[in-house]
Amino acid sequence: MLNEQSRMAVGICQAVSTTFYDGELKVCRKALADPEWKKQRSPFFVDGREIPRVCFDQVSEPATYSQSYGGFIRFQSAKLIETIIDNLAGSYVDAEDIMVLTPFRAQRTLIRNFLRRRHSEISVSTVHRAQGSERTLVIFDPVDGTSNFLQGRDGERLINVAISRAKAHVIVPFVRDDLNNPALGLLHKIASKSFQTAGKFARPFTFSSLAN
Repeated sequence: MLNEQSRMAVGICQAVSTTFYDGELKVCRKALADPEWKKQRSPFFVDGREIPRVCFDQVSEPATYSQSYGGFIRFQSAKLIETIIDNLAGSYVDAEDIMVLTPFRAQRTLIRNFLRRRHSEISVSTVHRAQGSERTLVIFDPVDGTSNFLQGRDGERLINVAISRAKAHVIVPFVRDDLNNPALGLLHKIASKSFQTAGKFARPFTFSSLAN
């Protein structure tokens, strides 16, 4: 079993390790001792607030089947992804730092349509095509966490692949029912406890709150 890696920042690695590797996966010591490795995984900030390493951002609309797109889509999470990138791109985050992943081709097309006007250079891909890739910030849109496609060992592996493409941050749009997926539910629990905690003067950070 894989027990060392040098792609993910410590916070993401810990979440992935707990969820998929029984806590055995660690960041290799050579990476931890490398100042350049740490610099490349420095956190991003929006409005003076640090983006959580693992950030779950809730939407209210469940997945629906679209005849025009030929598959399952989730309009609100595509809109949220546009909001996320609006708040990141053009500041100190370059397009090549960001990748959007989803299991469903229909949702990939929908997201590309949302980003076409202002952010056409952002990479949007299905998870299967992203193996071996990495970006500083990854947005993973599961669309429907209760789908058979994301259940069992194959579904767990797909979620693992998506999350572990990230070097510094991973953002997951979700609806409450998505958390019935064991892997997504555990990742959300870790994020809520470790990264998205309320401060003395602020609620936990989310991009959806920036759109209101």
